[in-house]
Amino acid sequence: MIQVMLSIKKSIILCLLVFPQVLLAKTPKPGWRHVAASRIATNPVLVTYVTWHDPMVVAQIEGIPTAGKMGIELTIRSEFPTQLRLYLTGDQTPGATSGEEAPAGKSPPRFRYLVFSRTMLDQKLIVPLSAFDPDPFATDLAVAGPCSLIIKDCPGFLRAKLANHLAVGPLKMLDTAPPPSPDEVPPGPERDGDEIFRRVLGGWIGKVAGGEAGMPYEGRLDHEVSIVPVVERGLPATTWGFGPDDDSSFEVMHLIVARERGPGFGPQDLIRSWLRRYSPEYLWKTERRTLDLAKKQASHETFGTGPQGLSLCARIRCDIWGYLNPSDPASAIALVEREAPLSNYGTGIQSARFIAAATSLAFNCGRVVDLLNKTLEVIGENGGEHSEMVRWLLARKEAGDTLESLRGQIDERFFDPAYRQDPDSSWAYALHNDALVILSLLFGEEDFGRSVSLASILGHDTDCNAATVGSLLGVMGGANRIPERFTSRIGDRLRAAIPEQEHWSIRRLAHLTRSLVRNTK
Repeated sequence: MIQVMLSIKKSIILCLLVFPQVLLAKTPKPGWRHVAASRIATNPVLVTYVTWHDPMVVAQIEGIPTAGKMGIELTIRSEFPTQLRLYLTGDQTPGATSGEEAPAGKSPPRFRYLVFSRTMLDQKLIVPLSAFDPDPFATDLAVAGPCSLIIKDCPGFLRAKLANHLAVGPLKMLDTAPPPSPDEVPPGPERDGDEIFRRVLGGWIGKVAGGEAGMPYEGRLDHEVSIVPVVERGLPATTWGFGPDDDSSFEVMHLIVARERGPGFGPQDLIRSWLRRYSPEYLWKTERRTLDLAKKQASHETFGTGPQGLSLCARIRCDIWGYLNPSDPASAIALVEREAPLSNYGTGIQSARFIAAATSLAFNCGRVVDLLNKTLEVIGENGGEHSEMVRWLLARKEAGDTLESLRGQIDERFFDPAYRQDPDSSWAYALHNDALVILSLLFGEEDFGRSVSLASILGHDTDCNAATVGSLLGVMGGANRIPERFTSRIGDRLRAAIPEQEHWSIRRLAHLTRSLVRNTK
């Protein structure tokens, strides 16, 4: 008991040191705290909670005065890195595009996503109320009566126990809508006539649409071709916007580095960005090992040599190198050589080389078989075991092997040996997952919906595989060739696990990418 009391006292003292201006009415207790909005109008309150793997509501700010208001200003400080969703809910919650109140039960709670990283633990939110995204999954957070702001902690993957403290406030409602972040504002339609922009936009949209389609099936080692028609119907009605996930968040962050550092950016710039910007809970084992070594000031040459260095981590980050180098695969590969060794070696790097080169070549290629053969030609002798896998699949498809037969052979030739070496993580290794990507492309026959659906249900790292398939086909056909059933629920919204740059217009990302095309050579 004495130890428990000392621990509680120590926690309170620590909080007062970390958050010296916090107003404490009572000793903080873990759990869902209810606070009147009037309490945090001028001073913050402390919210204390403990989470593990699951999202958790930690506080509800009640009685927010929304009548006639168009914006919100709120400061939140977190003791540790985490992710939050701030939900506006209630009968008097303003509508998504105006200051009018939404009828009770007519719209889902709407949220704003916030990221707190190791070097960015303070967030000051100043946004129009229209910048809150609807969340069709959050019906359990709908409340009757005046507007409330519900704060939900949303762990990334691989989280350990987190005992955290938030200082929430001051809160101010604004009479006029503040301007949205430039990241969230799409460019004008004048870009639509630019063929490179159209294909870059197709790549971005295809990647996020594929990732969303494949996410429900991630990690399954089996496959079920019979459900392809279900996936082909498009994204479910519960989808609104996309993200965050590690695939697209890394691409956004590397695009920011390319913009800020120019064509000469190097591995040290990327690592610095990972350390400073990225939410650590959206890093997988390979990148976490890299950052641990970086903190110890280890040599870059050691970063990618870890036990999961054969994973597909470098591949899920490499689309951007192809987007930045249309029809110039050599330059795309050169950027892979700067970045992929930070986390991978062997077939892990071969995978990223191949997909980056294929993405670059897709700007001027209309058939999957031609694209694969041209990429093999460009890769040449550097393709190693990965190129042998692609040639084998092309030959077996030409010989008439069925989808089901090849799916079984992929496990036998590429996955089963990896599984015997690494039962826990081999499902995310590059070689057999890339084989499933190639298989989906070959049997999808340039049809976006069928190809992405195959990648989604063939097992293993399905969200990454479907994202890669969607990206390649998006570049090949351009944005307007992607079926609306895969795009309408995403709209123009991508959420990234990057503090202060969490919310993006997908068209804005494509515009930024297009503007850098000639600056990365």
